Amino acid sequence: MERYHSAVIRPPSPLKGCTRNITCAVLEAIHIVYKSDPDIYLDELQYWLAIHHDIAITVPALHQNLEDARLTCKILHKIAAECDEVLCTKWKDP
Repeated sequence: MERYHSAVIRPPSPLKGCTRNITCAVLEAIHIVYKSDPDIYLDELQYWLAIHHDIAITVPALHQNLEDARLTCKILHKIAAECDEVLCTKWKDP
């Protein structure tokens, strides 16, 4: 009788962690978009992904994917500064 009513141990889930919605190729394309337009907002990037790559993703999921890819605000500002020739020369010349 006890083996029928003992504690149930769930098998481990085959899914580990969050599923990635954005592939490496799309992340590279996002990096290029940020180089050309560093002031783009996440909702604009969300729309761009839907149009150009047929990816439907929420803004929080997009933010999480960008953080996982190490495209943080600090890195994006660095990308923007590298695109601006005046700021780039100021940075290079002490």
